[in-house]
Amino acid sequence: MATELRLTRTLRGFEPSDDESREAIKALKLGASVKCEVRIALDNSRMRYFWGLVGVIVDNTDEIFGSKEACADSIKLAVGHVDMVQVYNGKEWHITRTPKSISFGRMEEPEVQDFIKRAEAYACSVLSVTSDQLADALTDYIAPGLRRQPEAEAASRSKEGVG
Repeated sequence: MATELRLTRTLRGFEPSDDESREAIKALKLGASVKCEVRIALDNSRMRYFWGLVGVIVDNTDEIFGSKEACADSIKLAVGHVDMVQVYNGKEWHITRTPKSISFGRMEEPEVQDFIKRAEAYACSVLSVTSDQLADALTDYIAPGLRRQPEAEAASRSKEGVG
């Protein structure tokens, strides 16, 4: 069983970088021997945002997509982030489109921004939501508790006025 973990190198060794990694480590038996392949994660925040977008889509589409990976591939195909290969099937040539790998660390900034903008537009169309509603959902998904609830804001304002 393969489990992907995000780890941070500290003076004590490697420690989980996010909640998912902390939970995955808790699931391992104490004293379990694991085999690891270490790769440096490129631009973790952008990948986290993209996979958060994928997660919001998968969680809100009634199993249209079989997995997060299938949803990510659908996004890439829909926004044109593809490799095109000419294939001969014995009778004729045709173009096959396959999703490209995402490597934000190797992409130029305008290319990254364009990809993210097109992916967000795709998400809005699939979910039938506005860009503001999508932004709220992503904030809740990626950083729960970051956005203050309207009741909490009103309560803090009333406390500030008293005194």
